[in-house]
Amino acid sequence: DTQCVVYSGPDADYQGAEICMNANEDTLTIVDVSDKGNMVQVSRTGYATEGCVTAIVTCYTHQGWFDKTQRFFILGDELDEYKIGGKTRTLIFDLNDLDNPKLHQTYSLNFS
Repeated sequence: DTQCVVYSGPDADYQGAEICMNANEDTLTIVDVSDKGNMVQVSRTGYATEGCVTAIVTCYTHQGWFDKTQRFFILGDELDEYKIGGKTRTLIFDLNDLDNPKLHQTYSLNFS
């Protein structure tokens, strides 16, 4: 899934740019789509899959949203609890620098 916004977050390099956040399989990929004829990948950040990547198991990032400040991006993995069992995870990325996103926090919830 992709969320595209006119960026107004803390990274001054991209203020006013059309930015797309792409949750795609095992990465968060940020693309500047301001110039439709010359879209630019800003960054591509993988995340710790904690047992998801083996010959038979793959987790899958699927949906994500900016918080209201556009500093944090909240990302869900749709297969981790199904493939591994137990807790479902929400990954929170700090996007203070869009060129260098950092995994800020992982929140786990156990459905029981």
